[in-house]
Amino acid sequence: MALAWRCDGAWFERHVSLPYYFVPPTRGAVWLRGAAAMLGLGLFLGGRTIGRRIQWLLREAGGSGLWVASLVALVAAVPAAEGALRLAHISWRPAGSARYELKVGHRDPRYGWIADASRLTRLTVNGRPYSYAVGPAGLRARGPRDEPDLGRPALVVTGESIASGYGLDYDETFAARCGRELGLEVVDVAEGGYGVDQAYLRVVDLLPRVRHPVALVTVFVVNELGRSLRDDRPRLVLDGVDRLAFLPPDSGFLARTQLGQLIHDRIPYAGNVALARSMALARTVFVLTARAARARGARPLFVIVSPGAPRTLDAHPEAAILRALFVDTGLPYLLIDLDATERFDVDGHPNPTGASRIAAEIEAALRKPDPAPSTTLALP
Repeated sequence: MALAWRCDGAWFERHVSLPYYFVPPTRGAVWLRGAAAMLGLGLFLGGRTIGRRIQWLLREAGGSGLWVASLVALVAAVPAAEGALRLAHISWRPAGSARYELKVGHRDPRYGWIADASRLTRLTVNGRPYSYAVGPAGLRARGPRDEPDLGRPALVVTGESIASGYGLDYDETFAARCGRELGLEVVDVAEGGYGVDQAYLRVVDLLPRVRHPVALVTVFVVNELGRSLRDDRPRLVLDGVDRLAFLPPDSGFLARTQLGQLIHDRIPYAGNVALARSMALARTVFVLTARAARARGARPLFVIVSPGAPRTLDAHPEAAILRALFVDTGLPYLLIDLDATERFDVDGHPNPTGASRIAAEIEAALRKPDPAPSTTLALP
């Protein structure tokens, strides 16, 4: 009953929907509260019967025998559940969707996963077929033999599936549209399912190879905060002095169990401490991304995509997160709202109409004079 009282819409939004869902479950909080309330009410109404049953069992078991048996049963339930999960061939690990990321790519010890070079994959989203082509350099391209000219002035793009153009042919992606309109070579290192740390690693590794980067566009969606909390992939964390440290996937005892993986990586819940840790990592990564861009003479721009009708920053459910990450740090950002007509029905990714609007807004922002590099680009 206490859980049902606590997990109202605001609690569910902060700890579940924002850190884990791009398009949040519409009635998730209602179902959670309803289930908890029904269970609590059932236990309350059946308390007298349950108590009498326990008293009878205590008499029959000779007092302490029941407690010992209960403890043994509880302890035995853990390996029993683990064995059941393994016998049922349920595997929670590793990160990276076999339905998308690993259909177009393979596992990688530094990035978690990366697209296969020189490959064309036919996929379908929302009943709409499209081609996902990757060139010889391992970057999204028009065809498997095409690759960007790193010697030309370039628009560099990093991020997750929205940035890589999930569900879209190459020429429909916002990156390709921006490149055409701005007359820039497109260098897109984004991959589906990436967290902020993976996107950062990809772009800082490639940026030195781009001779003249003009702009670095980083796409961010708030549900990347939940991805940063997973330990089943290579990842960046903040050490004790707020510096980035690279860690391989966790290989400890709990990480090798199905129950441990389920509890740590699959249940969509982030407590206050975990959220603060993920926010601190994202803030550091974004500041360092902007610094890396400026160091190469490129203009950084952070593009936040949010599902919903156009509205002011404060009208967004993620307003406090965006203020902490971009407003308070002085980072240049562009907040783009996509309504239902601009997203695929099945998962909320931008459809061709949505990608066209994202491209138009990025293009307009980059055509404006570049403000002087902010003096507030320092870690708090």
